[in-house]
Amino acid sequence: MTMLLIYDGMCGLCHRSVTFAMDHDPSGLLFSFSPSSSEYGRHRLEELNLGLEPRSIVLITEYDEVLLKSDAALRVLSVLGPPWSWLAKLGQWVPKTLRDHLYDRISVNRRLLFEQPPSICPTVPSHQSFRYRLRLEK
Repeated sequence: MTMLLIYDGMCGLCHRSVTFAMDHDPSGLLFSFSPSSSEYGRHRLEELNLGLEPRSIVLITEYDEVLLKSDAALRVLSVLGPPWSWLAKLGQWVPKTLRDHLYDRISVNRRLLFEQPPSICPTVPSHQSFRYRLRLEK
């Protein structure tokens, strides 16, 4: 089972992060993705009582553990293998309050620092489109 990464579809930094994760997981075995503004993303956020704009990436692990902010970012890096997993191990030495404070500072300014993307999903090759969860399956 893959982990689900819910992200702000109108954030350039989030798009880059999704593209990075996808590029380092070409098999599609680690992650699936959903913009927070999609039908599926909104539904999952409501199920988790996180509101519609959590101002954080939300990672739902294969064990239904919900990770936010720096914990989510570090978990993503940790499963991508070296050198990214090494960076995640270093990041875990930083106290969570400090990591999350830095995450919040970047989050507040992300739309100023990174250009707004043209759509809620990064442009991906058609063979990777199966990784996006946009609508509720009926």
